[in-house]
Amino acid sequence: MKAVLFNGALTEDKALKKTQSWLEKALLSENAHLETFMLKDQTVAYCQGCFECWVKTPGVCKTSGEGRHIAEAFIQSDLCILLTRVTFGGYSSELKKAMDALLCTLSPFFKIINGQVHHQKRYDHYPSLLGIGWLAHENRNQSQIFSSLVHRNAVNFHAPKCAAGILFDSLPDEENRNQVNHLLNLVEV
Repeated sequence: MKAVLFNGALTEDKALKKTQSWLEKALLSENAHLETFMLKDQTVAYCQGCFECWVKTPGVCKTSGEGRHIAEAFIQSDLCILLTRVTFGGYSSELKKAMDALLCTLSPFFKIINGQVHHQKRYDHYPSLLGIGWLAHENRNQSQIFSSLVHRNAVNFHAPKCAAGILFDSLPDEENRNQVNHLLNLVEV
């Protein structure tokens, strides 16, 4: 299995670093190949909404930089892990830029999925999606928004499997590590 990890930390974040380590150990124990992107250290351009990646250079963003490599790594993986501090229920700004860079992996044409309009697949294979967010303390609204966002992105990106969960600074490491393992099991890693 090939996995890609998008770490959306904005600064040095011990919790996200620790979680990344847990994920690396779990995936390596399953003989998975893992490619990690520390997004704060990458040059990912903001999406310009020009749609050239759909019509002029299909599947490739017109802006050079790490966004192209991120999209390529995503579409060639079997599992994409989104790791982020939860910001108002959503992703960090760095992770959001990376998600926008994935737009080129979709077709500009539409189809109906579960009664809703979504982009068609550009490729035959898309990875499963696992979203892991961190909050200081339990916040039901932010947790629900985050879970919904990850699951909606999974539909948009045609993920065969999806799981989302929140870890908390206020919990012991053992509980958070168990949650990470549980989430990996949900996407069958």
